[in-house]
Amino acid sequence: MTTKKTYHKPIPPRHTETPAHIEWKKRQAEQVGDKTILTETVIQEAVRVINGPRRKAYGSAKESFGAVAEAWTAYLRMASDNPAMKPLTGADVCQLMIILKAMRHAVGHGRDDLVDQIGYSALSAIVEGLDKETN
Repeated sequence: MTTKKTYHKPIPPRHTETPAHIEWKKRQAEQVGDKTILTETVIQEAVRVINGPRRKAYGSAKESFGAVAEAWTAYLRMASDNPAMKPLTGADVCQLMIILKAMRHAVGHGRDDLVDQIGYSALSAIVEGLDKETN
């Protein structure tokens, strides 16, 4: 028998659910036997999130991920003592966030991680000019 290796402790929840969030989850769920199943798919949730609250909070995907790429590039150049390091792009930031979410999912198996991976994939397409931002 093999055991799954974990390289760090499971990540605790990032936030406490608000009463409004709990109420929203109740409206989005249906009871199937002894399980509660959300009626909104992870893809539908990702689309809703990146086109709704995240867009309002962070603005344009190209501008937001471009700014993160500049900051991460500056940090990595200093940390690696390699000023000639190739600069990161907004698309690189999206891909690295997908990797982060995949690693978290490997430990915690949270639905949120899957929703975020889909969202970052969609945002990567926008940042790379393969898709357009919707209003």
